Amino acid sequence: MVTFQLLGLYQNEAAVTHSSTAYNELMQESPKVSSILGKMFCKIANVAFSENQELMTEYSIPSIGHPDFDIPIREDNCVPNLTFTSGGFFNPLHRDTKDLSDFAFGLFVPVNKHDWSIATNKPHFNLAGGAFVFPDYRCGIDFLKHDGFVKVVWRA
Repeated sequence: MVTFQLLGLYQNEAAVTHSSTAYNELMQESPKVSSILGKMFCKIANVAFSENQELMTEYSIPSIGHPDFDIPIREDNCVPNLTFTSGGFFNPLHRDTKDLSDFAFGLFVPVNKHDWSIATNKPHFNLAGGAFVFPDYRCGIDFLKHDGFVKVVWRA
């Protein structure tokens, strides 16, 4: 894999160009987010986290908040891939065959859909449905039964 192949896959260049000031501000705040996510990932799956860091080094994958490639990673950095959903989410059953990493880390956070603030008490979650299923293992996460953050690591 060539380093710059990743850029086209993960960065919307037109959006960055259109909102360069907002993008630069976001990038300046992103190392804090990277540190928090990396520490969570490492705490629940330190071997998978270490393998993730090895891939970052081998392929020069930047961490969240790194505006460029080839910036040395810190001890709490992990491969970034952030997805935000609202109004429900669905992903057809699939197996990721092109992922470099064997494992994925997920953090599910209930938020208020009007302002994206973290929902802090269950009566205001107002969740409707929502499950994350692992059919090969015959288990899943029912988000209706949780009242806070859900952290999970799974084989990608």
